[in-house]
Amino acid sequence: MQYRRVKIFSFILFIGLAVVGCGSTKEAMGFESILYPEGRPVTVKLKNEQADRRFDFYFLEANRFKMTGDYGNAAVYYTEALKVDSTCATCYFEIGNLLIQNNEFESAENYLFKSVQYDPTNEYFVYLLSKIYANNEKFDLALLSAGYLTEQHPDNVEYLYHLSQLHAHKGNYSNAIHTLNRIQSLLGINESITIEKHALFLEMGDTKSAEQEFIDLIEAYPHNSEYLLFLGDYYIQQEDFKKGYIIYNEVLESDGGNGQVYFSLANYAYLMKDTTGFKHHLKKGFEHPNVQLEAKIQRIMPFLMGLEEADNPISNDELNVYLRDMMTVHPYEASVHVLYGNFQKHVGNDSLAVSAYETALLIDEQQEDIWHEYLLLLFSESDQDKFLEEALRAIVLYPENGLFNYMAGFAHMMHEQVDEAIRFFTLTIENSEDNISLKSQVYGLLGDLYYQSEEADKSFEATKKV
Repeated sequence: MQYRRVKIFSFILFIGLAVVGCGSTKEAMGFESILYPEGRPVTVKLKNEQADRRFDFYFLEANRFKMTGDYGNAAVYYTEALKVDSTCATCYFEIGNLLIQNNEFESAENYLFKSVQYDPTNEYFVYLLSKIYANNEKFDLALLSAGYLTEQHPDNVEYLYHLSQLHAHKGNYSNAIHTLNRIQSLLGINESITIEKHALFLEMGDTKSAEQEFIDLIEAYPHNSEYLLFLGDYYIQQEDFKKGYIIYNEVLESDGGNGQVYFSLANYAYLMKDTTGFKHHLKKGFEHPNVQLEAKIQRIMPFLMGLEEADNPISNDELNVYLRDMMTVHPYEASVHVLYGNFQKHVGNDSLAVSAYETALLIDEQQEDIWHEYLLLLFSESDQDKFLEEALRAIVLYPENGLFNYMAGFAHMMHEQVDEAIRFFTLTIENSEDNISLKSQVYGLLGDLYYQSEEADKSFEATKKV
């Protein structure tokens, strides 16, 4: 077996700087001192075949339980393995992982610390320990362990990014930027790292460097007009409206396929109090085929949420036009039909809302919340045949939804199909444990239905539970 018993001698050997290396960082050396406050102990392997067999049994059983999802027994057997070999780093690590899954983060930290003590060369052990330190808001320790990790693995982008986030959280913006620069030296200039550095420079109040980040990105990718928009939007945020407007027009002239520029121009027009230009550019953006639907939804949501606000710059008629433009350009996206349905329901056009929800469910029927809204509107329209048909369709998808069973039962009752109504009302009760009000209502209906069926005893029992 790979994991054998080792014994720590009573004497201690102090480890000097040579162990860390001449290029060691402050964090790396600091983490060593946390792991081994009295110096790293020397361990030697002892040969004990009986103990080895016991350890192998417990360790393999623990792995087997973990693979089958029996985490409780896995933890028990890893613990038993530790009783045989208290220096098994993997055992500590696995128990720590199991504790994390159980949200026992402080206990997990103790076990992960032990795993790193006994195997500081295992990068996964150190990485998880650093992350659990951060989770437990012990950011100084998280930084020390992350610094140690990146010292051992200087080209690992994931570890470097973790270190940069810790520096940023601590307000060490210069260190965070330095670490992000290390990532860029490995990957080259890229959008996500540029945006992070830009934000950090702004936190430092260094607007010139923040601007330069976007300029560097544009120079690295001169054919990507989205990056020009980053710079233009930045100028607008800094109230340098002239520069921003020039950039937007440059995008219009150089890349007619970039529809996102219309939203930027709409924002500019709004700030300039140009209402006509604002609405014109908004419409151009919503009807543009090259703008992602997610971006359009993000733009229109504030106006939809402000329907009742007196200062909403967009009227309901204009919102209706924008939403229909979006449905025309993205006819097979369920979310835009849901959005249109919600809007029409809000303004009282229930028939249009029903049609929109129906289309959304034809595109993607796995939308439980939309089924709820759709069925309620069908019921209010008094189309009982359609209501029953669609309620049964919803139950096929969500058989344990008590409300859907109730709707089917109610529809059958309206059709005077007593036996079916009773069946679905019974299913409603079985699937509505937490909905006392609904259950009470259903028991009342069952009492009436049993009475109609001349089942007096059942009618009496149901009525008692109202």
